[in-house]
Amino acid sequence: MLETLFFLICSLLILYTVFYALMKDEGQGEWWENYKEPLSDEDEIDP
Repeated sequence: MLETLFFLICSLLILYTVFYALMKDEGQGEWWENYKEPLSDEDEIDP
C-alpha cells in the first residue's frame, strides 16, 4: 500500500515537472494550442 502511494506521488511529481518545463520553454499557453490542433483531428476520427 505504501509502495503504491510512493510510486503515485513520484510519478505525479515527474509529470508536473515535465509539464512545467514545457510551459516555461514554449511560453505559457502557446505549446498547448500547438499541441491541441493535431489532437482535434484525431478526436473527429474516433466515433
